[in-house]
Amino acid sequence: PCESPTCTWSESHRAACEARWLLTILKPKRLDYMTLVAKHRGQEAADRLRADAMTLWEQSRSGQRGNFG
Repeated sequence: PCESPTCTWSESHRAACEARWLLTILKPKRLDYMTLVAKHRGQEAADRLRADAMTLWEQSRSGQRGNFG
């Protein structure tokens, strides 16, 4: 696994990209997607994705930038 902050093939990078993407889609589609995530990956994965997306959203509202994971 890649631990470099610039790594683009790590799990943390994938999760960050998915959370950013989730924020770009309309709410009905976002809810459908979250249902599919819970069904296929489990509720814990859906909760983690929701939390990651909320973190990014809050950072964007406060003008902050940062990574999580």
